Amino acid sequence: MRALTSLITGVVVICALYFGRAVLIPIILAVLLSFLVAPFVDLLRRLKFGQVPSVIVAVLGTTLRIFDPSVTCWIRKLPKETPCKPFWQLLME
Repeated sequence: MRALTSLITGVVVICALYFGRAVLIPIILAVLLSFLVAPFVDLLRRLKFGQVPSVIVAVLGTTLRIFDPSVTCWIRKLPKETPCKPFWQLLME
């Protein structure tokens, strides 16, 4: 009886995760982004920025850094022979 209860519970959890993925994926990404941005926000707050400006600057900076390949290519100083495609073109491939 206990094994059957565990099996049913497992199936219900897996179904809930499957059908809730449209909601859960953005929440999980937001939590991961908050862990990524937290040290940068702390640094900006120590430099006498306010809480809200620190968060805005950190989130915008992180978002631009992650999704903008031209910034990535500039930072890595890739040679001119290496093509840097915009993010939307990478999605179309």
